[in-house]
Amino acid sequence: MKNKIIISALVILTVFITTSGINSSNQDQPKKVEYTCPMHPEVISGKPGECPKCGMDLVKKEAQATKVVYTCSMHPEIISDNPGKCPECGMDLVKKEVAKVEYTCPMHPEVISDKPGKCPKCGMDLVKKENGTKKKCKMMQGCGMMNM
Repeated sequence: MKNKIIISALVILTVFITTSGINSSNQDQPKKVEYTCPMHPEVISGKPGECPKCGMDLVKKEAQATKVVYTCSMHPEIISDNPGKCPECGMDLVKKEVAKVEYTCPMHPEVISDKPGKCPKCGMDLVKKENGTKKKCKMMQGCGMMNM
């Protein structure tokens, strides 16, 4: 009788360990990383390298940060952070995802703002922040300006 209980417990334990191992292996699969050219976003590769069109280094493709806003189909200038009615025509506002825009100082990249303005350190105009990093361009290597 004792042997039947021990064997039953071992069978149950084996089944539990086997099925839990299958579930965890599905969750541990690595995410697919893609690389793209900053000048040619249609060029996509599964590994780092150079753009076949211009020779620039491919950069890791990052998910675009988005912000959800609500707007009127008839009056696109009406934008709200919350759902509701259009004050012009009374239609329901519809959800729209827009790319989050950030502004930075050309001289102080650590200064980041969600709207245009002046850099608090030097007073320069903040410019739209570009995704990706600047890489040297093969076409300009001879001039000495792009060899950073």
